[in-house]
Amino acid sequence: MLRSGDNDPFGRRRILFGILAWLLFLAVVVRWAFVRNDSATLVLELAIPVTMLFVVVVATELWIRHNIGIYKRKGPRRKTAVFDAPWTSDSLGRALDIDLTQLLGASVVVVSVDSQGNKIYRSGQ
Repeated sequence: MLRSGDNDPFGRRRILFGILAWLLFLAVVVRWAFVRNDSATLVLELAIPVTMLFVVVVATELWIRHNIGIYKRKGPRRKTAVFDAPWTSDSLGRALDIDLTQLLGASVVVVSVDSQGNKIYRSGQ
């Protein structure tokens, strides 16, 4: 198991696992095509997973590079964002009944809507 302090900047184990998973998937697709004895659609059936593999790997790599760039520019997070909580209604216009002092220590929050249409947040403990 990798921890954040481990020296594995490129996630070699994660990359290896991803490649092995895709190879297993391709093997299942090829086996399925040959069991059906339908080699006419084999190229299309292989082209779709290969294209998906390429798109997923490229998108993931770009996202990782983007996040690393942000980290290099800004450094590690020093604190969480603090903002006001003047919420009086949700996106549907229902009034919110929130007791923040009760919810701060709650591990479970129960959300319900009463008969007047108010959304009520209560601790589920």
